[in-house]
Amino acid sequence: MDPARLGWLAEVLNQMQSTGLSAGQDRLSPDERKEAIKCLVVHHHVCELSIKKRYFNLERSFTWMNSSERLLKLISGRIQVVLHGHEHYPTHFIEKESGALIVSAGTTSQWQDRGGLNSFYSLTFYDNKSVQIEEFVLNGKGFTSRETLKGQSRPPMYDLH
Repeated sequence: MDPARLGWLAEVLNQMQSTGLSAGQDRLSPDERKEAIKCLVVHHHVCELSIKKRYFNLERSFTWMNSSERLLKLISGRIQVVLHGHEHYPTHFIEKESGALIVSAGTTSQWQDRGGLNSFYSLTFYDNKSVQIEEFVLNGKGFTSRETLKGQSRPPMYDLH
């Protein structure tokens, strides 16, 4: 992310914190902002996604966003969820530096050679500042919840306080 975009994002985050945020006729007050789960949607990923891919699949080249370390520092404590795609590598975890939940999307439209890799997420946000992430994978007849396939009753839940 270039300095101009980082500057713009810093300005928007500061404005949102002090006076709220407006989009058209909709307005988010500073008090509502405190209670809201703030998400940032970007194309490229902002951190390493997988130790396995990093060390055991050396021909795999992840394309990190430029200046991602500065972006992570900027959003620390201000953005709770970062959503991105690009690599088609489905994973989700809490990133240590920013404390943000990183959600890396899979793909439904780019064919994956190995079974179970075509997937998408369904995110459910709750009033108690938690989010549940359910992954749906292609099973030959359509998409099925990965938790159902594994015999688990609940998808992963993250507390975003």
